[in-house]
Amino acid sequence: MLADTEDTWQLLFQQQRMRYQEPKLVLFTNTVQSACGHAEAVMGPFYCPVYHKVYTDQGFYQQVTTRHNAPGDFAQAYVIARKVGHHVQTLLGISQERGKGQHGLNLAQAN
Repeated sequence: MLADTEDTWQLLFQQQRMRYQEPKLVLFTNTVQSACGHAEAVMGPFYCPVYHKVYTDQGFYQQVTTRHNAPGDFAQAYVIARKVGHHVQTLLGISQERGKGQHGLNLAQAN
């Protein structure tokens, strides 16, 4: 799945005369120390923009299958593509601009 997102974003960035920097996928079990701090499986998959890494706990997809009755590749593809979307927002500066615009606002105003 990650390779599919890389192919797609490479092409889209190239069409805009931009260079796409591929994210790294980090698989972990239960806990991991990331550049964004200590993370546990209960957090679910996340993106850490510091080193452009997508983190996912290997047990997460088992929970999706058993707890939410969503077996198969689609759930995994959706989660990875969503986290890669956060990566693209970081590369384009969207995440940083959104963060600046939300500074000092309460949650409802920020949303």
